[in-house]
Amino acid sequence: MKNNFTPRIGIIVIVIFLVVAALLMVSNRNKTTTITSSASGSPKSNSTLAAKAESLGNIGEYYDGTKSATATSSATPAPTPGSIKQYTFPSSVTKSSAAKKLELETTAPVDEVTEWYKEKIRSLGFNAKSFSQTTTNGEILNKLSAAKPGEKIDITIKNDQTTSKVLITVDRS
Repeated sequence: MKNNFTPRIGIIVIVIFLVVAALLMVSNRNKTTTITSSASGSPKSNSTLAAKAESLGNIGEYYDGTKSATATSSATPAPTPGSIKQYTFPSSVTKSSAAKKLELETTAPVDEVTEWYKEKIRSLGFNAKSFSQTTTNGEILNKLSAAKPGEKIDITIKNDQTTSKVLITVDRS
């Protein structure tokens, strides 16, 4: 018995599967009816949920076969972040400053500096936060990362035991 399955047939099957899946996604995008049950037991349409479902349906826009899928959103654009200078710790000295990077030095205690940056991150409305505090052989290294639409911030706070100063690096992307 001869094996009729070739790699070419496998590729054709995969392409057909992807085309069918894309067609199903496009056809299901227009079917965003949401039904909830009221106290009387009769179903009613919930326009708020339907609107949310409709906005989610716009995630994949497909063009002709030569272009790939692109994500679109009907949400308002992310706000433009303020100046990097807003991350300057009070009583610190600026060692270097660029549009997206700030290097500072202070004599304030590491814990005070770390708490100030944590509060700064909270006050600026960052919704994804990561704080890591490490002490090894008396050397302290704290890393704070946070993100929100349109801005990601990474802050490194490190004590310099040789000079008794705290070094702060702020990177924004």
